[in-house]
Amino acid sequence: MAERISPEASTEAPKKPYALVKQPREDRNHPSDRSETEGYANANFIKQPLDKDHEELIKLLKSLPRDEMGGSSIGSDGVLRTLTADRDVLGAVGLPPRLLKAMLDCLPYNKEVEDKFQGVDGSLVPREQWFHPDKSLLPAPMTEEEKEESRKFGEENKEVLAKRKAELEQKDRHIIISNYDLGLK
Repeated sequence: MAERISPEASTEAPKKPYALVKQPREDRNHPSDRSETEGYANANFIKQPLDKDHEELIKLLKSLPRDEMGGSSIGSDGVLRTLTADRDVLGAVGLPPRLLKAMLDCLPYNKEVEDKFQGVDGSLVPREQWFHPDKSLLPAPMTEEEKEESRKFGEENKEVLAKRKAELEQKDRHIIISNYDLGLK
């Protein structure tokens, strides 16, 4: 029997990685189930052992180089890229459908996203295109104003951000809030 738990529960790290899996509610009008834009703070979660796809995904995410001013993006080609603020590619990996699904399941459900990635296999994308993709696959570069706001935020919250980063690296949990159907067998 799975253990019910809230996302903020226990600060003590478990011995094995686990997932907090969002459970559907009987009340279909509950804010956590109503739309992809509303939060899941009040959702019911069940603690479960982390499956091999999510374990592999976590290792991949930790291995990619990052830029504090940049971000990450999954292109419609199924390639996960870490980017600078100017959208230069720092690191990339073509996600096979099972890892693409694992990544998407950590995001709120969105039918358009599900349709966009139906049948996509990033592992088939040539490696050269991982690092030099068509610009349409990347988010727009940050404006100078956005960069300045980001710099300012980083400086003002340096200690809090460092503490949060350290906490995240210590936690062996993963939150799964949706169940995308990408047609996997």
